[in-house]
Amino acid sequence: MKLNSSPNSVPDTLMHKNIDTHGTNNDLEATLTRNLYYKEQVTNTPAEYYYHVGDVSFDGYRDGILVDAKGEGLLKFIETNWTASVYGNGGLVDGALRRLEVVRNAGATTPIHWHIAEHAAFKHLSNLQTDGYFPSRICLVDSPPDYRNYPTHRPAPGQLRPSIMRWRLTMKRQALGDPISEGRRVWEWIQRVRYLHPSMALWLPTSNSHQESEQAPPIDLDLLLHRIHQTQTVSRFPEFGLTPTFCGQIGQGNKLMLTFNMPNLGHASVELMIGSALGNALDASEDLADALMHTTAELFGPNIIGGLSRNNHPTRNLDRDGPAPFNYSDGWKMFFASDSPHYQRATQLATRTVPVANGAIFTFGTPDTYPTILNQW
Repeated sequence: MKLNSSPNSVPDTLMHKNIDTHGTNNDLEATLTRNLYYKEQVTNTPAEYYYHVGDVSFDGYRDGILVDAKGEGLLKFIETNWTASVYGNGGLVDGALRRLEVVRNAGATTPIHWHIAEHAAFKHLSNLQTDGYFPSRICLVDSPPDYRNYPTHRPAPGQLRPSIMRWRLTMKRQALGDPISEGRRVWEWIQRVRYLHPSMALWLPTSNSHQESEQAPPIDLDLLLHRIHQTQTVSRFPEFGLTPTFCGQIGQGNKLMLTFNMPNLGHASVELMIGSALGNALDASEDLADALMHTTAELFGPNIIGGLSRNNHPTRNLDRDGPAPFNYSDGWKMFFASDSPHYQRATQLATRTVPVANGAIFTFGTPDTYPTILNQW
């Protein structure tokens, strides 16, 4: 299907009225109503319309760019509303890949922009994208809502809560086998880290609600492998991911995300999105940070790159500064493989170096100063 590139115009043949649950009912919740206003703000078209390409609908089309408006609730979906398939069929990554696929199949090179209302959600997705967990061909745009132009349902002061994620641990590796065998390595990692801090002692399966999580038995190896297999089966693409389990207080704990074949075939990654209890402990104990990094690097070798970073630092301005030379998120503690082209420079800048597995863990100053040190790269 040919895409029209004339500025701010949407061909009638490609513009369809939205007949899903985003209708104009008077009973819509305030958040959904604000998101409809936000969609109009982003697309400059009525909220009940969307732009259709193949079997995928986009929120709009402006100045030769396909746009989607990600309003309030995206952060909550990413951080607390976990399901086994959140990064599988119908999840964020699969949806993004489908959008890229349908544009490519249409014979077009039209860019896709995701406008994100919540800065914390934008920052989190940007980090995921930088580290290869989210497709780099989706352009993420930090677009705060202009509530002054919303006639109703403006949020009360303090209603929009900031991210609960305090820290994040990531490690990208070359997979040694198929996703199921890699899942067994993940299970072994869980057994090792659960003794490092009380918030990591009990691991539960992710579910659709807090109530389901409270009633669920602890996750076991069979369920973990089943969720990996299930997500791989329903995914339309070789690259897939899932959030199969979490630990700590429900809604405020630590969420585990796994990805496979991202950003390249044969790669696998693990990310622990760290909540308040473990985050506070990391603030207070470098020994705990070292143990968490060392255990992860040792178990998942051969690793490529990894890091432990705190969430309160500004996101790198890619338009102004470009990506980091090592093409990964900055970290207070980072792992580089010994054959990495960045290993020598990391050695020069690090305040401490500890060999482990097929490389070393480098510490760059303190949790407050590491961005300044890494800016010297």
